[in-house]
Amino acid sequence: MDTRSKTQLNSLYRKLIYAKNDAEFDAISAQIKAISSDFDQYLQEHWYNAKNRWDHYMKNATSNLGNTTTNRIESLFGKLKQIVKSKVSLSVCLQQLLQFVQSTHLQSDYRHFCTQTKLTYNYSLGSDVNRYYTTFTRYACDKIARNVKKSKSSELSVTSINDEHVVCNNRTNASYTVRNCLTYSCLYFSSQSLPCKHVFAARTFAQLPLYSTDLVPERWLLSYQTHAPLPMSEGHHQGTTTQLPAVSSKRWCLTTSEKYKSAERCELSLADVVSCAMPA
Repeated sequence: MDTRSKTQLNSLYRKLIYAKNDAEFDAISAQIKAISSDFDQYLQEHWYNAKNRWDHYMKNATSNLGNTTTNRIESLFGKLKQIVKSKVSLSVCLQQLLQFVQSTHLQSDYRHFCTQTKLTYNYSLGSDVNRYYTTFTRYACDKIARNVKKSKSSELSVTSINDEHVVCNNRTNASYTVRNCLTYSCLYFSSQSLPCKHVFAARTFAQLPLYSTDLVPERWLLSYQTHAPLPMSEGHHQGTTTQLPAVSSKRWCLTTSEKYKSAERCELSLADVVSCAMPA
């Protein structure tokens, strides 16, 4: 295969990853097959059967909250490596793991507590957007505010056909349909579970208020978060008390039996904490 064909296949494969629908995916796949049937056969055998894991539009067809890579897991591993050292005994390693689990619980409990007890206002935004801040979580409202700002871009144009609005991006020539100013064909809602800029552009065109509780799922309501149980203090998860043994300062070597018993105690403590953290 010559260099030009390789360059074309590389470009087409990148377009395949970011295809917006099945029709575009099939069209690009046909172009790849016309250039190299061997490469197309390789994709058929190893990649097309699992395209829901790597193709852009299929990944965003399900809720992922914008997490389509392993970045968050890698970030967690990076924090874990700052605590757990390589040249330590098994007993100390397990205790450090337990301390890391407890610290993440404390951070999660604090965020949960703030969501339930604090009320956020943003007076720099319009009154409709401010109402979102009094009804929904800060995370959801920040994304809604950004989409409201994007909906006012000059790149978007809106046309009305009966109860439908067609929102067109003049830069990319992509168009999206908004029905009854509530439902829309954009994949943003399916992936983020939040309203996109297109529905706000359609509501502005129809002279409807930007604020509507029908646009946002119940999971983002402050009242929904308030009904969830408040974080409990350490050692009271599901009525279980877990105490971490202090790191031993002994310098002498333990016997095989002592090492086994010490590791067993740490494993039981770790299993206790992990089981309490798992949802019922």
